[in-house]
Amino acid sequence: MKKYYIISIAAVLLAGIIFIGWRSFEGTPTYALWQTGCAITRHDWDKFNRYVDVDSITITVSKEVSSLMGRALMRSKKVPLIYSVSASAMIAAKLASSVRTELRDWVMDTMSPGSDGILAPIIKASKNKKPRLADMKKNKNRAEATIIFGSDIILKLEMEKARDCWRVKRISNTKEFLRKVLKVE
Repeated sequence: MKKYYIISIAAVLLAGIIFIGWRSFEGTPTYALWQTGCAITRHDWDKFNRYVDVDSITITVSKEVSSLMGRALMRSKKVPLIYSVSASAMIAAKLASSVRTELRDWVMDTMSPGSDGILAPIIKASKNKKPRLADMKKNKNRAEATIIFGSDIILKLEMEKARDCWRVKRISNTKEFLRKVLKVE
């Protein structure tokens, strides 16, 4: 009888430790990234939005893409600097909604296979190379995660702790990431 009593207490203690450990894990940036991956795998746009600040990401990506395009215009030496800067700003404004739509279509798995949108090369690279979390640096309510696709494409994500969960707020190496994926200079 005493033996069953000890086993029962040990089982309850073990269950409590597992429960506390899981609850602690739920409050980490690693958990948020894992949930983001689950949202992509399950095509759950609402869950993706819970863990990723889509507006911030789309604005950052569209500004960087338009900046790369503006630089390409300047290098051609056929367009004056003021025009390339203005064109870059107008392109960024138009790209933001396009990038958001492409991101949603990618998560929801409704993007057409032959899509040639601005995110198409990035999405193709992410599908061909399984991402892995290489590094996570956490400091109170901020974190930076380094994700590697294959062996050569690196994505650095800045995260912030919101009220009840961690969220990806920004891609800190957008320019380098885009250059590598889009193969531009």
